[in-house]
Amino acid sequence: TVALRFPNSGSADDARSFLRAERLGRRIESPYVLRPLALRPGRRTALYSVIEYRHSENLERRIRRKNGLPLAQVLQLGEQLLAALEALHANGVLDCDLRTQNMFYDRFTQRVWLLGLTLDRDDMASDDTGKSRASTLSYRAPELFSDVAASERSDIFAAGVAIYRMAAADYPYGKIRTAAGW
Repeated sequence: TVALRFPNSGSADDARSFLRAERLGRRIESPYVLRPLALRPGRRTALYSVIEYRHSENLERRIRRKNGLPLAQVLQLGEQLLAALEALHANGVLDCDLRTQNMFYDRFTQRVWLLGLTLDRDDMASDDTGKSRASTLSYRAPELFSDVAASERSDIFAAGVAIYRMAAADYPYGKIRTAAGW
């Protein structure tokens, strides 16, 4: 059993980002990153990725439903999240969109998985890391509000926000709705 993943819109930029995330995902060996599976040549008739299927729920939904998670579980998931980042960074990959909405949790194995990778260090010069959707602003490192390039530190900051969110069911600085709100 597999899961299919499709890009959000039909723009060429989204298609390039989507294919880049698939390429980057194949490089990562981590029990906490959902990997795209290779398709037979000529098999793909539309833009989609096939990823490992895991019986799980969106971590953000779980946090909301439970109004935060127990501390022991937060520590366990935080450790897994940081291990996933360690694997990404060791392979020259930045997540740049790390948030609980992009994580899945399996209550049976008590494991968290990251979904979707954003940026390869080699692509950073050509990528505009200063722009982001409003849903990511609350996870954004302060230096990124000044259009400084994303780095491993940016991912670690976002992981800290995600861990805080797991524990408190809130954001450390409140929900940031616009970049001017920082």
